[in-house]
Amino acid sequence: MYDVTVAVCVYQQKNWLHRCLRSLSTQTMDKSKYQVIVVNDDPNERLEDVVDVFKEHINIKLINNGKNLGLPTSLNKILKASMSRYFVRVDCDDYVSSHFLSTLSNFLYYNSGPRVMNTDCNYQAVACDYFKVNDTAELLSRHNSKEEFVACGIMYTYESLANLGFYNEDFKMREGHELDKRFKEKYKIYYLRMPLYRYRMKSENVNPKAKLCVVDIMKPHNAECLVDCMKGADTVFLLAAKARVQPSIENPVEYETNNTIGTLNVLKCASDAGVRRVVYSASSSAYGNTEKLPSKESDPINPLSPYGAQKYYGEVMCKMFSEVYGLETVSLRYFNIYGERQNVGGAYAMVIGIFADQKLRGEVMTINGDGEQRRDFTYVGDVVNANILASKSEKVGNGEVINIGNGDNRSINDIADMIGGDKVNVEPVIEPKETLANNSLAEELLGWKPTQNIEDWIPKYKKEMGLDV
Repeated sequence: MYDVTVAVCVYQQKNWLHRCLRSLSTQTMDKSKYQVIVVNDDPNERLEDVVDVFKEHINIKLINNGKNLGLPTSLNKILKASMSRYFVRVDCDDYVSSHFLSTLSNFLYYNSGPRVMNTDCNYQAVACDYFKVNDTAELLSRHNSKEEFVACGIMYTYESLANLGFYNEDFKMREGHELDKRFKEKYKIYYLRMPLYRYRMKSENVNPKAKLCVVDIMKPHNAECLVDCMKGADTVFLLAAKARVQPSIENPVEYETNNTIGTLNVLKCASDAGVRRVVYSASSSAYGNTEKLPSKESDPINPLSPYGAQKYYGEVMCKMFSEVYGLETVSLRYFNIYGERQNVGGAYAMVIGIFADQKLRGEVMTINGDGEQRRDFTYVGDVVNANILASKSEKVGNGEVINIGNGDNRSINDIADMIGGDKVNVEPVIEPKETLANNSLAEELLGWKPTQNIEDWIPKYKKEMGLDV
């Protein structure tokens, strides 16, 4: 049995795998004490040429799944095959310091299991701080893993994962973040304030004409850097937030720090930098459950989640900054955005992405409750256009709040039928029964109208994702 198994999952990031494996081959830990398992979830890539380079240096093996099984399924396969004392996952486009494995495994050796008499000091996992880096490995910022959880770079004991059933043949994990959630319900994680992990900022979708500045907006001491980034800008589009309703219910304090303090810091820095206008991405979740539909901007606010409350408070701050600091602001309340590049897995995926991910993995689509909850699905391209119009309109700038929604809605069952395939109903969650936007104010103040319907878009999406075969 090895002391440590390192899981490296690869999907559409082969060009970064060599750097990742190189960092794992230069560990101070004895090479006989750890193994690396590379799992290829990309049906269009062969990884033998990269893996073979490192066979003389470390214990490494390759598992070719032949298709994208999704992160949870891939991890489950590795867990069943590893049988090591400790387990840790590393993203293929990230890399680690030479002391990464030895530091984390030594901590668990001395601070977990029966040798530790004090249960308050008995930990079954350890996480380290991490640096965000760019494509050329330049350090951009340091982050506290306790405050900003990432799934990678956390070492678990075999015993704890086995007790939670992660090695059982019939065990299934719907999303990767469930590992963290289930683990914390029973065990303790120690957060080591040592930056041993390098997390690559994904810059593939950044326009080549844009200047990318990576700054943590939650930290007030980053104000000078934020101001420098904004100087000379006419408009700031404030989209930065920790998104989604359900994760905010599970982690309200973490979401408060991101969505409230972060928004305040951006508004203050925009004012200090002389920015003319801030266009704030608000949310229809501020309405909560409402009997009056379609929702108008003047309707009562009744958020059902920390996320909804925090996004509404962002609107309040925007209006205050217009009145007190003279900063032009306008808040756009988005309704259930869908479109290209949407997440298909993890805590932040929307229902269309979740259904697509489940179909790709050969699983049935899971529907919360009876599936009759209805959503006003709004195309991302239309939302982009609304932002541009909001930055230019002379009719806004004093903290106005404007609905950006399609003005019609579909049930979750309707969406599942459009995707096609088997479905199963699971326990309901706390969520509004229906959302529907009155978008007349957007037309009046911005000259905006939606152009896309979800029935026309989903067939294109299915073809792109390989779901129409």
